[in-house]
Amino acid sequence: MKRVLSILLCTTVLLTAAAQQSFGAMGFVYDGLCYNITGVNTVEVIQRQEFGDCGQYPATVVIPATVEHDGTTYTVTRIGDNAFNGCSTTSVTLPSTIEEIGRYAFSTLRISSIDLPASLRSIGFSAFFGCSRLSAMHLPASVSSIGAAAFSSTSILEFTIDSANSTFCVVDGSLYNADTTVLIALPAGSPSSTLTLPSSLRRIEAWAIGSNPQTIVLPQGLREIGEGALPLSIDTLHLPASVCRIEGNPVGQNPPASLVVVVDEGNTHYTFADGRLTSCDGDTLLLVVGASGDYQVPTAVKVLANELFYNNTALSSVTLPEGLTDIGEAAFLSTRCSVNLPSTLRRIGLQAFMMNSGMREVVIPAGVRVLERQAFSQSGVTSVVLPDSLRIVGREAFNLCMSLTSLQLGSCLEEVHPKAFYTTNLNALPPLPASLRTVGEKAFDGILGEAEYVEFLGAPDTIGGAAFNMSEVRFRGSRPPVMIKDAFWRATTVHVPCGCSGPYSTQQALAGKTIEEDCDGMDEVDSTKIIISAQNGHISIYGALGEPVYIFDAVGRQIYHLASASDEETVGIPCAGVYIVKVGNDQSKKVMTIK
Repeated sequence: MKRVLSILLCTTVLLTAAAQQSFGAMGFVYDGLCYNITGVNTVEVIQRQEFGDCGQYPATVVIPATVEHDGTTYTVTRIGDNAFNGCSTTSVTLPSTIEEIGRYAFSTLRISSIDLPASLRSIGFSAFFGCSRLSAMHLPASVSSIGAAAFSSTSILEFTIDSANSTFCVVDGSLYNADTTVLIALPAGSPSSTLTLPSSLRRIEAWAIGSNPQTIVLPQGLREIGEGALPLSIDTLHLPASVCRIEGNPVGQNPPASLVVVVDEGNTHYTFADGRLTSCDGDTLLLVVGASGDYQVPTAVKVLANELFYNNTALSSVTLPEGLTDIGEAAFLSTRCSVNLPSTLRRIGLQAFMMNSGMREVVIPAGVRVLERQAFSQSGVTSVVLPDSLRIVGREAFNLCMSLTSLQLGSCLEEVHPKAFYTTNLNALPPLPASLRTVGEKAFDGILGEAEYVEFLGAPDTIGGAAFNMSEVRFRGSRPPVMIKDAFWRATTVHVPCGCSGPYSTQQALAGKTIEEDCDGMDEVDSTKIIISAQNGHISIYGALGEPVYIFDAVGRQIYHLASASDEETVGIPCAGVYIVKVGNDQSKKVMTIK
């Protein structure tokens, strides 16, 4: 009788992986504010949400110049990305030590003014976006970098700047770079009829024009237009021959059907025909005027620009062609249309389908490696299938998808960022693959469906606060992950591998929970003749001459079969994970940990 050996690889096969992201591992709270350590003696202010149920920041915030933690004094040098985004804060006082304000740092705050310190060097993308009460902005001499859309959708009536600043200048209240070749921000109080821009202008930054002129005269010599740089209020978009770079939908969302688009004959980069503004080679679709009903994207298109159909509620369906590789940020934001995802797709941008009520059964094509932040947040999706190619599910990717009941995960998933599946209706949570390294805070919290059980096929490095709201947890890895205290706040029972209750019982996150060891199915099989090992992305099998070899992934899918093995076989494995190796045709099993 042939001898058979089935081996469960309990540890991961290590391959080259994307950089891991830490959620709060270097963070602490001081005097009500949350900080992240950024250097030997420096910290940044970060979101309170990084600490689970900390809540939002108060109405009045005074940030200190220094803070204390574990006997070390740290200087506060940065306001982190999204630090106060969406808070109800109405007053912020910055210390004289702040050097950088991150992306979306103060977005949508209710502040009416803010004093920027003389130490400030950089203001990030959309740093003050949506601060509708912010009516004035004075820039110190030290500021040398301002990100696009930093002051978009504010009520700033006039910019002022320190006379010693050599990087930027203010002309008629508008903010330019020093030689007026780049328009950074036009104040909200600019003329509402006709706007003539200076002949020196070469670039209009994204979301730069905050007023509502009906006519904008773009100068000959203008070369670049950022996404959303021009307002919806214009009745004509006339592109000079000099324009050679448009970075997204130039008006930022679905334009009125009355918009007239004219491209100078001498322009060799862009063309407008049949209601579509495209690159001359047809690869990039930048603007569609009058799209409604069932719309078909031309077969030559490979890239959908950012905000292409944003806020178009007249569409019922959009057909994307095979060959399309890139769906830009917010391309279908706030729409009602169904959209097919072609097999050639490689990128789905930030907020691409956010608040799209027409999406239902979503199968992410093989080849997509990252689902960006809020890609399908608050959409109408009912089921999601993620491919083995996917490595990262971004923050809030499926957040508040109230109709989502079914989920299939790929076997190579490495990172699930905070609130990725927060508040869905999942009826069951599939096993989390052994390749998984990071689960962010509230990633699977708030699930309203019947999902009451979560199984880890491996051992993630970190699990964030309130990551799961299931009542039962099973770990297959012998090493417990680093867990924030309330990671499994509803769990009452935790299953761990046989003989591993000791390491798990020391975890504060599992305090007070019943820990049970899984010791069934550990059949003793003589394995002295057949040796199986895993290292460097390969599984090696020795001593199985003439035997059939089968390899399955952790969810039981066969990924490899060899009818008759040689004495030495080496099989390349596509990604980190748990694999079942079976030699022969019997059903005998042995669970073995390969390190």
